[in-house]
Amino acid sequence: MAATAWLDKDERLNALGIHPIDAEHDLHRPTALAGIDANTAYTGLANGDATGPIAELRAPDGGRTVLWADPAFGWLQVYTPRDHPRPDGTGLAVALEPMTAPPDALNSRLGLAHLAPGAEWSASWGIRAA
Repeated sequence: MAATAWLDKDERLNALGIHPIDAEHDLHRPTALAGIDANTAYTGLANGDATGPIAELRAPDGGRTVLWADPAFGWLQVYTPRDHPRPDGTGLAVALEPMTAPPDALNSRLGLAHLAPGAEWSASWGIRAA
């Protein structure tokens, strides 16, 4: 995933500010998600066209899952809970959520789309096996 910035938050998950990507938050190079504990919103995504990937998950067997989104999705939430319910107990999961605005946008007003009565707005995203 190529991003240029991430959203910092406090212990209650309130937004604190946007920071340039640093070594701790850099997921541009292949990274084993089993080794990170993420609940982070990223922005400055490289999604310049409607089918370009904004994130890719690779399995050890070579399988890949690609998340694509058009440029309206300027944010990507990456979440790796360690306690996800599974048939054999609990374990690691990965959630990637394309977003048009950052967390807490109703308060910060960042990225909100304001529509006049009767106006329409649309955006597209999806996943595909690669």
